Amino acid sequence: MTEVLVTGSHYIFKNASITATVGGLGIVSGLILDALYSVRSESVSDRCVFTALTVPLLIYPMSSHSGPKVLIPVFSEFVSAQ
Repeated sequence: MTEVLVTGSHYIFKNASITATVGGLGIVSGLILDALYSVRSESVSDRCVFTALTVPLLIYPMSSHSGPKVLIPVFSEFVSAQ
């Protein structure tokens, strides 16, 4: 099974697109669930809790993907300067 994926002509693009699609579906389904929970909540404090839980879930994927791309060059330049 892995030989087929590795020996294909565009295996990196196929694997990256599958991973991105599944990750995007997970984020969208989480936002839909949060919206449903917030609509069904009865008090303002319930809505505040769901909002407080949603904001980090939106920030983490952006920072986890771009963080290494920014931090690795910065730290490698810092280490090479010393």
